[in-house]
Amino acid sequence: RTQPTGTTVYRLTGEAVLTFQQGATRYTKYVQDATAAIVIDDPAHIITTTYNLYDGITGITGTLGLYNQLLQFTPVADPGAATSTGNVIVPEVRTLASLTSADQAKLIKVMNVNIDPALVNFPAAASNINATDPTATRILRTFAGTDYVSTPIPTVATDIICLVGQYLTDIQISPRFLADMSPSTTGQLDSPVVTITRNGNNVVLNWNAIPGANSGYRIEVDTNPYGSFSTIYNTLPGVLTWSETTAEKKFYRVVAR
Repeated sequence: RTQPTGTTVYRLTGEAVLTFQQGATRYTKYVQDATAAIVIDDPAHIITTTYNLYDGITGITGTLGLYNQLLQFTPVADPGAATSTGNVIVPEVRTLASLTSADQAKLIKVMNVNIDPALVNFPAAASNINATDPTATRILRTFAGTDYVSTPIPTVATDIICLVGQYLTDIQISPRFLADMSPSTTGQLDSPVVTITRNGNNVVLNWNAIPGANSGYRIEVDTNPYGSFSTIYNTLPGVLTWSETTAEKKFYRVVAR
């Protein structure tokens, strides 16, 4: 990635792992090793060998060029059969604000992302959609022909495995598959384990401390265990007990906040 662009032919002597590929148009491939990642743009279909996801490829040879500030590798030879299979690439967990041009083509994971639901479904054509995490808003650039085309855009916070792209000065993220998007677990606190004791009409709730419950705990109640619980009290931070006097049969729930 640090070499000059132009007609100079470079050969990557080490092995790079395939993290995504698309055919039929530009035969695009995304590869990365322990140092960085890059997009292979192959409109002439020079690489004719068939690879599976997470195959290792050694001896990739070609030239470097820029397309609207996205660094691309254009092959001049087919590197041949995969030199390893079934490799594991663990996506680096990043925030949207932290992404730079040096991250282009990397497989990363961004937590707690809200995707603009205005389009309702992911479009069939490659499209730009605003995506926001707690640090920044970036463009989520969809890939055409993926299995999430025409599926509903998530309406809840989502953890996204994605590839980093760039268009001019805009850093973008692109999920590869529907499985790359899952409801976010960021910000969800563990559930307290509650013990309930009763002495006459006095009911006492005690529970364990939950890390991150900086706002205290919410006490909810209903007379039906499958009903719509309502809040009856919010404790102060650090308070791990609550009681009330009641002669009714009730079901209680304690929620960390």
